[in-house]
Amino acid sequence: VEPTPAPKPPPPKPKPKPQPKPQPKPQPKPEPKPEVKPPPAPAAAPTGATEGETRNQAPQVAPNPSEPVMLSSVEYLGARPMPNYSPMSQRLREEGLTIVLVDIDTSGLVTRAVIDKSSGFERLDRAALEAARKARFKPAAIGGVPRNARAKLPFNFVLRN
Repeated sequence: VEPTPAPKPPPPKPKPKPQPKPQPKPQPKPEPKPEVKPPPAPAAAPTGATEGETRNQAPQVAPNPSEPVMLSSVEYLGARPMPNYSPMSQRLREEGLTIVLVDIDTSGLVTRAVIDKSSGFERLDRAALEAARKARFKPAAIGGVPRNARAKLPFNFVLRN
């Protein structure tokens, strides 16, 4: 028995030719958009103002005297009351900023005090409210006339160690 001849290896495949890189298609240039002009403003109705004068069309209303004015800063009569930093809050290392919104009457006394921003600790907020209620202020006045006012008082509780 004769041995079978070994199969011949297949002929080598030719290497494929590299494909040319695709060129980006040229984009057509956008057409310039025509300018759109707003319609002309209608002629102003006569207001009684002479040429060159402007007149405010808003009604002129005086502020309501019973409405409190918001103060950006306050002037204390005497020392600013300091809140009582309770020993329990100190032991528990409670710190934070409490902002109290106060209404002040025409004699400079606090008529209402509420928490505007809490410190996150009830004991600190209560201490800030108590201090705010004890405060006395120089009355707010507009044109020499005393007015009810409203202000935000910050109380910062910080442990010093």
